Amino acid sequence: MALVTSTRISRLAIMLLSRRLALPMTVQRVPSDEYTGPSGGTVVIRVPVPREAKIQENAGDPLDFSEVDEVPVETGMEHVYDGARVTIQQRSMSIENLTQQLVVPQVRAVAVGAENILAEVMNALPIEYEVTGGANSNIDAAILAARADLGRNDVPMENRWLAASPGLAEILLGRPNLTP
Repeated sequence: MALVTSTRISRLAIMLLSRRLALPMTVQRVPSDEYTGPSGGTVVIRVPVPREAKIQENAGDPLDFSEVDEVPVETGMEHVYDGARVTIQQRSMSIENLTQQLVVPQVRAVAVGAENILAEVMNALPIEYEVTGGANSNIDAAILAARADLGRNDVPMENRWLAASPGLAEILLGRPNLTP
């Protein structure tokens, strides 16, 4: 029997969690050691400002250097978890597969909890593009306008996502040019 440690369980849980998350993949993620603090508190993280490449016209021309710039962003800290009390009797008799019986359901609960927090923030944002359904739906024009705004704001093409509420997903999937 393999030795089960909290470290092994945590590694497995993080791996499973990263596969379940959808909404957090739609926002900029800044890996940082600055994400420490009390649950319910706030921390300030440093987000790098996008840089711009320059062209050296002639070999030997002096290079122009610019300062490294970061923007402080205040963010909240929440401790999303699912604790399960496992009795000695359960450990010895009824838990046959720790991953399937305990870790996977806990990871699912944490993923849903984390996504709900982000969904609340996203749903509270002002609506930039009003979308109508039905035969005269303007959803194609709204998506194209959003894409144009991203381009005008120099948002890189890679990792662009369209997060859709259930209502918006219903309109999208009703379009003849989209399939589920």
